[in-house]
Amino acid sequence: MRTRHNTRGFTLIEIAVVVALIGIMLAAGLKIAGSLFDSAAGTSTMKKQAALKDALVSYLGRNRRLPCPDTGPAGWSGTIAAGNILDGHENRTGWQNGQPDLTTGCASAFGVVPYLDLGLPRDAALDGWQNLFSYAVANIGSANPYAWNMTASYPEANTPARAGFIQIDDRDSAGNALVVSQAGVVAIVSHGRNGNGAFGSGTATGSTQNALPNPGTNPDEYANTSAANPPPGNAAQVFFARQQTDNTASVGGSFDDVVLYLVANDLVYPNYQSNVLQSPLSAANTQLQSARNTVLTAILNQASASGCSTAAASLLTLGNDPWGSPLQLIGLQPVISPLSPTATAFTLLSKGPDGCLGSCTAGLPSDDISLSVSMSDVMAFLIGGTGNASACLQQRSGSP
Repeated sequence: MRTRHNTRGFTLIEIAVVVALIGIMLAAGLKIAGSLFDSAAGTSTMKKQAALKDALVSYLGRNRRLPCPDTGPAGWSGTIAAGNILDGHENRTGWQNGQPDLTTGCASAFGVVPYLDLGLPRDAALDGWQNLFSYAVANIGSANPYAWNMTASYPEANTPARAGFIQIDDRDSAGNALVVSQAGVVAIVSHGRNGNGAFGSGTATGSTQNALPNPGTNPDEYANTSAANPPPGNAAQVFFARQQTDNTASVGGSFDDVVLYLVANDLVYPNYQSNVLQSPLSAANTQLQSARNTVLTAILNQASASGCSTAAASLLTLGNDPWGSPLQLIGLQPVISPLSPTATAFTLLSKGPDGCLGSCTAGLPSDDISLSVSMSDVMAFLIGGTGNASACLQQRSGSP
């Protein structure tokens, strides 16, 4: 007896279904793989931005200024552009012997991270998608009294006056631009997965620039590029830092940039905590101690030369406190005053952060900072004097 075997194959419909299922599974797998890659690239980007922040904090502590952006090769004093060799060093408007002149302003407020000046390898300046981070710094003019890029204009601990003017915008639920900060000092921008507008992709010199975002359909990403920065005139640089989305219909367009911005406190407070820079309060107290010695020296010099007068000391200019207000000399007493040794000979005063004597607002406590000097302190200083200083001491010793 012969046994029959069923040898019927798959129908075309069945094959089509299987192929479709395989295609769906492959597509899902590729999407998951892409998602995992973007997640890893995004995490790497944020870690590198944090490392760049630390490098900038250290740089500020060492140099009392921030580096200018890298916009081109040595000797270049213009804005960043495709074709420029980006060498990892800052660019300024002036150069001496092939080196940037540190007394001049930045060539541009926008460029890429000057990683070599920060003591970092090139890889530290590449985001997770292997593009160079864009870098912007505020207050770049050499004539600006609070220029972040100028050591000479760095007022010790003067954080209120040294606020930056980079503006950071988000968008609210209705799509309206929402100002997050107008006091940015630094912006470090990754141009995200699409890399639109980024420099340096695939080249050792960083001279290539990826295609710019469309300003009509992607205005927010466009705002973060060299095409929009620095803006004309004295307008503030504006960067967008908002929720990432692939939705091209969203207000501002699709968005995958990763933006880190830093305000003054982000940069100076780590240096205060490590005692590399002085805090405003510490700086004010140091200034008051220095002013005390200046006043006592003036009293001693006049006492040694002519008489027991404090006239010269009363005319002293003692400089400004960290918040820009002049230090004040209050209640200066004559050297031969009959006051007791514990009485106050004079007081030195800083008006504090609010710049008001007492308080600017009724009912609020004063933030003034003062240092009082006793009559015995003055007498102790006169002991080291010569000439007529001893006569002043004798007259003083006859006082009750």
